[in-house]
Amino acid sequence: MSHVRVFHGMTDGPPVDVYFNRRMLGSHIAHGGFTDYEEFEPGDYSVSVYHAGRYDYPIYSTSVTIPLSSIYTYTLSGYFPRVVLLPVCDSCNILQPTASNVCVRFVHLSHDCGTLDVSCDTCRNTLWSGCDYGYIGDYVHVRPGTHTFYFNNSGSSSTILTVPNATLTPNRYYTVYAAGSRSHNDHTLRAHIPLDGGSYIRYHR
Repeated sequence: MSHVRVFHGMTDGPPVDVYFNRRMLGSHIAHGGFTDYEEFEPGDYSVSVYHAGRYDYPIYSTSVTIPLSSIYTYTLSGYFPRVVLLPVCDSCNILQPTASNVCVRFVHLSHDCGTLDVSCDTCRNTLWSGCDYGYIGDYVHVRPGTHTFYFNNSGSSSTILTVPNATLTPNRYYTVYAAGSRSHNDHTLRAHIPLDGGSYIRYHR
């Protein structure tokens, strides 16, 4: 078996229902929302994204292949109606968290924020640099505790987003997702920091 969830990071995108083949994975997913992980048999799937509750035609469709014993977050991004589905593998990593550290990575889903460098207040060096739209970073070790993350224009000291009070628990995996827009009033640039499935789904470990 494998595990799959969906994240809605589309700017200006409506709430959506998402189907993998004929199976609904999420209903009325709003911008910034995650579904729970669900078990799927490995294989090929048709993905259909609909306006929530409306099934006359999909606003986006594509196909994906779910590998055996894998964990994935499928991210909806882009500026609606130009939708992009980016698969983010939550189990494709050999770095292990421990009781004294946390594994964290960065995924860039903001279509109009340009290239970013990401740092935190308790880390000596920039954690991820030169991150373009669609970037999926490697996990790095960070000390457990409460952190402030900074999104800067790449190579600049200009901070475009400060993310305070990010509490990271030891022996866990997290992803810092940048989603939204610098110019959109409703879906402004934000960081979303969910617990990743590698923290508690154990078959791949």
